[in-house]
Amino acid sequence: MPAGRGTSRSCSPKSKVDATKSGSVLVSGPVDKCWSENFLVVGDAAGQVKQTTGGGIVIGGYSGILAGKAAASAAQSPQDQRWKILMQYDQEWRDKFASDLRRMGIAHRVFAGLSDETLNRLFEAVRDYLPEIEEYADMDFQGK
Repeated sequence: MPAGRGTSRSCSPKSKVDATKSGSVLVSGPVDKCWSENFLVVGDAAGQVKQTTGGGIVIGGYSGILAGKAAASAAQSPQDQRWKILMQYDQEWRDKFASDLRRMGIAHRVFAGLSDETLNRLFEAVRDYLPEIEEYADMDFQGK
């Protein structure tokens, strides 16, 4: 992206971009375990990412709320009960999102195996159905 486009400079001409940084979003699916003693993993670090788009604001945000509640509850609980609360966070977010993430992972692997020509033909074939797709599809819960 050219400097000044989509950055603070476009909002404030006197602003200056000192540096830009970027990284990769892993789309390999959720990690096996999102908790340990006094520790919770959320968002991209937990693999709470849509493998089809690399997005995950809704999943990460919702999971962050669950993690915050679990952390607060664990902090007020006896030491020997904390692990159950942290483990419950892991189960709750998976109950809500795991099946969608699993389906998106399958879609990712299928599309990744197609040639550019095949993808172009596929998208051309569904072009006439875009209004229905836009009306009924859910960007955040693609597996449903």
